[in-house]
Formats: sequence, structure tokens, C-alpha cells
Amino acid sequence: KYSPALLNRYFKMFPQKVFSDYKYSIYVDGNIRICTDMTEYVNRISDVGVSTFCHSQRCCVFEEAMACIAMGKETKKNIEHHIRHLEDAGMPHDYGMAQCSVIVREHNSAQCVRLMEDWWKEYVAYAKRDQLSFPFVMYKYGIEMERITTLGANIYKNNSFEIIAHKKS
Repeated sequence: KYSPALLNRYFKMFPQKVFSDYKYSIYVDGNIRICTDMTEYVNRISDVGVSTFCHSQRCCVFEEAMACIAMGKETKKNIEHHIRHLEDAGMPHDYGMAQCSVIVREHNSAQCVRLMEDWWKEYVAYAKRDQLSFPFVMYKYGIEMERITTLGANIYKNNSFEIIAHKKS
């Protein structure tokens, strides 16, 4: 049985299974309000079959890992284990980062399906921060981040979306 967080990531990474009757899907984090017709974003899908925004603050998965530790988003032990995995696999610094809060996909793209399956494997095996696993999967397949960050440079400065602050409990 999946925890609510793991179930969310399953839906995030496997739209082709959840929405198998559809050609495209758009994943949107719960703290984002859509303020436009999303057709424009479907039209921006990369040749890989998946597109996101550029990360708004960082371009390096190792910097993102340190930020996750600083913000308490995952245990230091799990993040350090993940970092060792990335280093052992040759992940370069400053490879690029995606903002995985909005993801547009073409379900019948074999490459997209393979990328999502590998993203899931990385996510469940290492730190539970999907933004750490995503760039590694792109690197592993030789996909430059510029190829898939075709939705825009910064979601926070985009009038198509409104970012809603998470409520503190």
C-alpha cells in the first residue's frame, strides 16, 4: 500500500497508466492554480515527449540536494546517499534543473514512457525528492535539460499560473 505522498508521485510519474485513454496529460502540483487554456503548453511538448519549466532558482542537482537538506525536505542521510549515487554514476554539476511542478507529456511517446519508468525507479530507490531524480534520468539518457524545459524559464513569473502558498498546519 502506498503512502499519500508515494501515491501522488505514482500519478505524477505514470500518467500514461492512469490516463491511458488520452494522448496527452498535464500534471500540476496542488499549490498551483491554472489561469489559462493549457493547449499552448501541450503544443510546447519537446521531441522527447515530456516538457517542464526550468527550475526557478538552481541549475545543479547537487545544489538542489543541499537546499533540500537545509529546508528539511528529506533526511541528510538519505540525501547524502542519493548524492553518492549521482556522483558514482558521473552526474555532472550544473547539468540543469527542471521545475517538476507542471509536466506536460505525450503518452504514446516510447521515450517518455521509458523516462517516466526510470524516474520512478530512481525515486523509490533514493531520496524521496523527485527533483533530484529527474535530472539524473535525463542525464542518463543524454537528454540536455534545455530540450525538455520548453514550457518556460520561470513558472513563478508566468501569468498562466498562480502559485498558492502551502498552508502551515
